[in-house]
Amino acid sequence: MLAALAPRTARAQEAGWAVAETPHFSLYGDIGTAAVMKAATDLEHLRSTLFEIAPRGRFHASVPFRVYLFRDSHDLAAYAPTSGPGGAADAGFLVPHEHGVYGGVLWASEGGEASRFLYKQYVLWVLHANLPELPAWLHQGLAEYYSSFRIKGDEAQLGLPVREHLNYLRFFVPVQESEDEREDAEERSALDRVQIHARAWALVHYLVLGSEETRRELLIYVRRVVGGGDPDATFEEVFGASRSEVEERLPEYLAQGTMKYVRLKLSTLETPDVHGAPLPAAEREYRLADLLLHARPEAASLAREHLANALALDPEHGPAHAALGWLAARSGDPDAALREYRKAQQLAGDDFLIEYLLGDCLLASLGHRRPESAEELATLRSAEEALLRSTELNPAFPGAWERLGYAYNLEPKGVADAVAALERAIELSPSRMDVALNLLLAYARVHDVKAADALLAQLSSRGADEATLARAREVRLRLALYEVNLLLRHDALDDAVALLAKIRAATKDPALAELADGQLQRVARAEAHNRYAALYQTAAELIKAGDEGAGEALHALQAAARPGLQTSAAADLAERWHRQQQP
Repeated sequence: MLAALAPRTARAQEAGWAVAETPHFSLYGDIGTAAVMKAATDLEHLRSTLFEIAPRGRFHASVPFRVYLFRDSHDLAAYAPTSGPGGAADAGFLVPHEHGVYGGVLWASEGGEASRFLYKQYVLWVLHANLPELPAWLHQGLAEYYSSFRIKGDEAQLGLPVREHLNYLRFFVPVQESEDEREDAEERSALDRVQIHARAWALVHYLVLGSEETRRELLIYVRRVVGGGDPDATFEEVFGASRSEVEERLPEYLAQGTMKYVRLKLSTLETPDVHGAPLPAAEREYRLADLLLHARPEAASLAREHLANALALDPEHGPAHAALGWLAARSGDPDAALREYRKAQQLAGDDFLIEYLLGDCLLASLGHRRPESAEELATLRSAEEALLRSTELNPAFPGAWERLGYAYNLEPKGVADAVAALERAIELSPSRMDVALNLLLAYARVHDVKAADALLAQLSSRGADEATLARAREVRLRLALYEVNLLLRHDALDDAVALLAKIRAATKDPALAELADGQLQRVARAEAHNRYAALYQTAAELIKAGDEGAGEALHALQAAARPGLQTSAAADLAERWHRQQQP
């Protein structure tokens, strides 16, 4: 397979490449500098129209977003993934990664299928990354709605009809299958996707542009679901009907002669800051290697060829050395990885991704566990230093905040800095369940019960699966042990026992069960001691007063006394009572 790719990648190497950088995107392509800059500018304009759908403070989309525009379908295929969720379509592919989002698009001409594919995939990623609480139909429908975005003259146009969806819904009549003549399963699946996407587009188009009332209700619906409301129940509350009942209005809506769309003056949108230039040969080689490493990792040997070319052209290309380090780390050679990262750091000290990779590699060298020696603690602190530097270089990169918080969580004692870093990470990436779990652990280590409960309540609506929820509940149960200790300090033994019994019944973690059992035994001993002490005091007071009830009190005391000092003390008190009874 790799041998067959070589001629194709050679064509990509020979073509003149350009780069366009904006505040939120990096676009590379062999379609000419002006065309790459135009594509980047239009993508920034699209981004600026999305903010109206998101509640305030919940729209970041902050990881590096890199798109490669190919004019040749063979070149596109050479760098495209062969399987998985980012698998190539005829128009292109998009692969989310913790280092950033990597996409490739066949850009034979401006607009049309290429831009629609890019806009749709971008909006889908933005919604998943920033508004994971929204249901799948709304994600898909909004992506389809924005996919037809275009710039025409001095205006941006939104909500233009997607002809394939419109034609499908207006004219397609499902065919009833017979038992003997079923369509091929793959074809049925493709038809199902077409129908789902078309219906989602139509519903969102109706809600956004059907009337001012439905548009206002849609924005209310989004805010409530993001706030924790159940998507289906909230739909009925806001729109006064179920989703299926609203969908029954679509045929009449689609039967209109002309469908509405939105026209915005470009002067009302954010003016993007776009810088474009020809891409130097060494940088082109590095960027193509970077795309392969993230979109097609099985083509590592081909990525190495690109990196060798880059370093032959520019031996001091820091990011290329960092890419070699990442390859070494992936192949299980952490020492070589650290050497390359250190070299990259010396050559390109202002690159946030290099600092991030270095810090992550240092954490990996610890086995992702708490330090057990002074040397290991020094390694942890070096990792924290590199990751902190990464957050300073790019405060909007969630990966560095996540790793920094993870590193702080490895400190011998819980630190508030772990909470701060992970709260920033989850703010930037609300759909990252691994970040949420680490934040929950940080809350537990600083004993912030209120914050832990608030986060735990949000996990399900943010898309956490049952395995993630189970792990989160276990973290919360460990935090409950801290609550037990608070109850014990206030002598609330009954409440402590009840909470420990709850922990013991709920946990699936043998270690936590053992801790709870041990705590229950200690509480039982404390209860017994307190009972003994109360009985002793009562018996002593009755003896001192010469009360005839002293004998019964002594009997209760001796029954409650444990062997040892308690039994001895009870015997001494009984002897005193007997002496007192003698004439």
